[in-house]
Amino acid sequence: MITVFKALTKSLFDKKLRLFLVIFSIAASAALIYANECFSQICTQKFYEADVRWGGNSDIYIEGKETVGAKEWIDLKELSGYKDKFKYEFHFVEGKALYAPSIEEMHYFSIIGVDIEKFNTHNPVSLSDGSFQNWDGFKIILGETYAKKYNLKVNDVMKLELNGSQYDFKVAGISEAKGLFLRELADGGFILAPKNTISDIFKGDTNLVFIKLKDSTQKEAVKEALTEELDEYKVEYAIDDALIEAETLNYVLPFIISAIAVIFMSIFIIFTAFNLITIERIPMIGTLRSIGLSRKKINRMLVGESAFLGVLGGFIGCLLGIVVLEFIQINYFRGEKPVLNANILLGAKQIIMAIGASVIIAVFSAIIPILRITRTPIKNIILNDIHKKQGKKNRLWIIGFILMSLAAIVPYFLESSLSGMIAGCVLATGALVGLVPLIPFLTYHLSRFIGKIPFLRYDIILGIRNIRDNKNLLNNIQLFSVSIAIVAFMASIFNTMGSDLIKAYKEDMKYDIRVILRHTDDQTVKLMSDIEGVEACNGDYFTDAGIANYQTFINILYGINDESFFEYETAGQLDKNRDAIKNLNSGKNIITTNVLKSKLGLQTGDNLVIKFGSKEVTYKITGFVDTNAGIGHVGYISSENFRKDLEISDYSEILVKAKGDPDTVKSNIKRALNKDVIRIETKEEMAEANSDKVMGVFNAISCYSYIALIIGIIGIVNNLIVSLIQRKRSFAMYRCIGMSKKSLNKMLITEAVVVGVYGICFGLTCAIILSTVIPLIVSIFWGAVTTQLAIKEMAIMGLAGITAMFAIALVPVIKSNKFSILESIKYE
Repeated sequence: MITVFKALTKSLFDKKLRLFLVIFSIAASAALIYANECFSQICTQKFYEADVRWGGNSDIYIEGKETVGAKEWIDLKELSGYKDKFKYEFHFVEGKALYAPSIEEMHYFSIIGVDIEKFNTHNPVSLSDGSFQNWDGFKIILGETYAKKYNLKVNDVMKLELNGSQYDFKVAGISEAKGLFLRELADGGFILAPKNTISDIFKGDTNLVFIKLKDSTQKEAVKEALTEELDEYKVEYAIDDALIEAETLNYVLPFIISAIAVIFMSIFIIFTAFNLITIERIPMIGTLRSIGLSRKKINRMLVGESAFLGVLGGFIGCLLGIVVLEFIQINYFRGEKPVLNANILLGAKQIIMAIGASVIIAVFSAIIPILRITRTPIKNIILNDIHKKQGKKNRLWIIGFILMSLAAIVPYFLESSLSGMIAGCVLATGALVGLVPLIPFLTYHLSRFIGKIPFLRYDIILGIRNIRDNKNLLNNIQLFSVSIAIVAFMASIFNTMGSDLIKAYKEDMKYDIRVILRHTDDQTVKLMSDIEGVEACNGDYFTDAGIANYQTFINILYGINDESFFEYETAGQLDKNRDAIKNLNSGKNIITTNVLKSKLGLQTGDNLVIKFGSKEVTYKITGFVDTNAGIGHVGYISSENFRKDLEISDYSEILVKAKGDPDTVKSNIKRALNKDVIRIETKEEMAEANSDKVMGVFNAISCYSYIALIIGIIGIVNNLIVSLIQRKRSFAMYRCIGMSKKSLNKMLITEAVVVGVYGICFGLTCAIILSTVIPLIVSIFWGAVTTQLAIKEMAIMGLAGITAMFAIALVPVIKSNKFSILESIKYE
């Protein structure tokens, strides 16, 4: 047995190029699986860091309510009964600081008075310049985003207005874009200062408390108790795990789709690689069978060998996966600090998953070539007669046609719901499966039609006929088509989601400027409408809230005066809900979204128990609209109900339509309202501030899709080499009957180019059919979307595919030119 093992090992390592192709194919597949898992973790980490930038390591935070008559300062004695549950309890002071180098550039920062050691325990600050030394007096730390914007450096003096008076603060440090300072453009900017200094200025001790529990599993119970007992304050989760999980799921969904695509392609690739190995070892298998070695023993040895190659390729794939991740990060997360870390790159979960998947895929892919050889009679192995002829009566194309037709038609009759999403995934998978048996049928008839064109040379016609009759060339078309279809489908999903984000700012937001003032009522709105350049404006209220009876949340709960709100923030299906909008104030009524309707199975007339702190109010659903704001977790109630339930009077924001240039109107509003402007931003500024969280991820996955396409091309190269080995005799016979090398080369080039053209045409057609299921797959998590085909990406793939096939055509041409006619005729 040892001798047999050595013989098999020697036969494997004698063909170093073949062995390299097998290991590289496994490693490439493992790299994509590894990169997929790691990048998913990176996105989760990215979103987690973005969502916890305020809460840091804490579990709960407490601050004053923004309601009429609310307590401004927190009475810490009310927390004394819970101190045995707290790991830490940090008390800070928060206020607004006006920085006004000019009227046009004036900006309100959120300034927080802190004990810097405690703050670094709660939410660490990473300084790019400066230090925390001698933290007292009029010193501040600000983020690098606004430091660059205002050209501020360490030791510069920053004149700030706090509580009606001006003070000179010295910049002691500038923070990197991490933690509290991660997304300053979206948050409006933060400044840290010594607590004693800020307390003296605002004449109070504490209005912001961060709490870390000894037992974080008790977070929900403690929050409920604090909310009920401290009704005059706002008690919130510092880290809302449910919100993070829901948000992460929405954006990691494309990775789940890409993982399925990678596994689907990997099986094709590894199969062709092992097919190459087994074909070259036919004489060895025949010898072992002739000397009496049983099929089972040979099977076990070959399966064990494939498992070993899977482990080896898996390890190499993990290293290659790190390179892939670095490539994605360098190209698509420019300007950001690295998000890769040792816990992700060297995590046991990612490594085990990649290696385990490599072994499973390697063994699964090797089983068919192994069994095909070992189950073949010895006589056929000796005569090298192991391949069945390609039949033309195969009826599987009918099943393929039916599956493709179902994917093209059925989605138009399905609703966006969980069952619709599942049906869409099934239809998409069916279309891909159906493409495989449909390709030989289409190839046969297309090649037959092209072969009848009168002016084509015989060598070109022969190459076209070879494609319809040669199984390995058909496999190449199938592999290339499936690769193109998957990558184009994935690119269309990302393009649809990305276009929807752009649409949200360009089309759904009908206003030009968003303004937040110190105090805003209807009179303020009237005054603002008289400012030069303001065409119209509208005030509204918004907050977030829980849905107690469904254990979920509303990201944005709007309080609106009337249907004029939707002239500024539009939504779909408004015509169906005109009466519901008019009657929002006829009782406790709420309009919500089709996303929540699909997720929770809601119907008109159902009740939602909206949770405002410790208060729970039951609202009746009177309508559903389409909007992707707040990941579709949105609700609309009347402004009167909003004011009563939250006990507030000031509008949360004013939305402005500008007559001319928004930037000019923005400056006019600043000049007119001056220090009353807490925050003002144009729609373009809002889009820029929030795009970093999502668009970089979509771009990265698009890059990942092209890497998957390259791996598919490697599989095609494997198939071409298999085809060359099997067709050595045929090439020699062509030469013997008078075909020149030039004509043989033309035939081979024709084969490669036609394989590319067929693969691109079939693949893109399948991708267009698959695109019909995109709204079903995406809408339940993302909201209603209109499919946007990735036309640009498809064109690039088409050109790249043709170019790649011209390059691949050189492989058989070079190999065939080196064949010895005598050696090829006697090849076994």
